[in-house]
Amino acid sequence: MVASGRLGLSANTVAPGDWLRAEYRTSAGQAAAHNWVGVWPADGNAEPEHGGYRTWTYAPDASGSAELDTSGLSPGDYRVFYLHDDGYEQLADPVRCTVRAGTRLPGRPLLGTVDLGGTLRRPHGIAVGPDGDIYLADTGNDLIRVLAPDLRPKRDLGHGRLREPEAVAVGTDGTVYVADTGNGCVRSFARNGSTAVLGTGSLDTPRGLAVTAEGQLLVCDSGINRVLRFAPGKSGPLGEIGSGNRAPQGIAVTPGGDILVTQNGWRVAGNDAVVRYDKAGTELGSYGAGQNSLFGGMSNPAFAVAGKQDTVSVTVPDYGWVTEFGPRGAPLREYGARELRVPLGIALDRSGRVLVADAGQHLIAIFGGN
Repeated sequence: MVASGRLGLSANTVAPGDWLRAEYRTSAGQAAAHNWVGVWPADGNAEPEHGGYRTWTYAPDASGSAELDTSGLSPGDYRVFYLHDDGYEQLADPVRCTVRAGTRLPGRPLLGTVDLGGTLRRPHGIAVGPDGDIYLADTGNDLIRVLAPDLRPKRDLGHGRLREPEAVAVGTDGTVYVADTGNGCVRSFARNGSTAVLGTGSLDTPRGLAVTAEGQLLVCDSGINRVLRFAPGKSGPLGEIGSGNRAPQGIAVTPGGDILVTQNGWRVAGNDAVVRYDKAGTELGSYGAGQNSLFGGMSNPAFAVAGKQDTVSVTVPDYGWVTEFGPRGAPLREYGARELRVPLGIALDRSGRVLVADAGQHLIAIFGGN
């Protein structure tokens, strides 16, 4: 078979765990469901050694892109091949890439904890408002706790209206949105005291919320496996983000407007991951190296938050820690293994400290930031 197709890479140098997207194209006659892209050590062989690949993924269409998992690659030089139908016939000339040594940063120090006098019960989501106030979904008490920037209690929201709220988000106008999970809807609380109900009839088990700079409300609903958009002031969904979602839980918006969706088992290989989309909903890449406890691995990740340097921090309740990733997916550090029990919600306060809602110990843990 003549190698008449094309193969390119999103980057020629990556760290272990960084996104590596292969862009491929072949003729319609050579397209096959089991065409694939594989990565081999650059040992000088012009042909790929049978079974010698280090990572691979299917490339089923005549043209498109496929994400390669680089988390298990050791530093060194590699060759990437585009191959036909589960075999080793080349569809395009191979391309080279280099994996550089990764960076592992020290964990973040625990600065303190807040439990509001022992009154919290299974706190889940946490958010920081435009004025610096902190909003906590006190799930077991059916309340939203509002705290000052120094974490002193100010007031509560939702008395007698909420059932098992699991997430909270705050718009730039100060409107507070609550995932009223037990009642299958979202409730909003405006600064002027008015309230509203969103998603009645279109939501089942809302578990994650975020608000974009444009005022759109984003809702993760694990009951119907969808991530929905709501326009400002509208009670029904405007559209959907992504497809093939599986138990989406947390959702966050990066400083640049990208969208982070925590997925459980969404990836084709069955790996838990946080998937990053642009504003339009186009997938950009993912964070997490599968369902394992190795560095960068995750099991049932809960919530995520983006830092000022475009890092992404993810709570991993199954393991009791937080994993922090670089902008393109490489793991940077893990922290909280000794201090946390069931970390869920995560947010950054105005000073850059990391706030983690620990449902296992019924408290907020505060870690050093920046």
